[in-house]
Amino acid sequence: MNIMERVWKAAEVADLAGLPKEKVQLWLGRGLPIGEGVKGGGGHGRHREFDFRNVMEFAVARALVDQGIPAARAFHFAARFAYSWTGENIAGFPLPADSGLTVLAIAGDRYVVGPLSAETLYQLSEDEDLKQLEGFVAVNVSAVFWQVCLAAGADPDLILRDAYRDWIPVADR
Repeated sequence: MNIMERVWKAAEVADLAGLPKEKVQLWLGRGLPIGEGVKGGGGHGRHREFDFRNVMEFAVARALVDQGIPAARAFHFAARFAYSWTGENIAGFPLPADSGLTVLAIAGDRYVVGPLSAETLYQLSEDEDLKQLEGFVAVNVSAVFWQVCLAAGADPDLILRDAYRDWIPVADR
């Protein structure tokens, strides 16, 4: 089955995202995940169902929390990656493998998703307000994607090749 068509329960999301089950329930209880694809659940005997982008939201948020970002901010930026098309990458996916590592870099309230490069990081410094900042946080979303896919028993290379088969980056249009 195509990974984009699969649905998971909260306990499975925890396993795929590298989280304790209790942490997933805590974050759900606090309303942190944006969860565009979350269906059902919340009540007794009614299980929530999560799609692949929901799993990526949890996994990227976990990676950001691991880097010291508070959970609410982590979910804010993780949702931008999981549900937004940037013009270069497909929502919830890193760039194709031949583009190198894809990072989600955060500085202040700005973020950028792109290949690990000076150009990508320079995009953060275009804002005058950010020139005062002394640093940024970056997460390797390529590695997060690979970890999730492998935990789901899927081949990350095959998924990326299939997803980007007909993809034309904005710069080439």
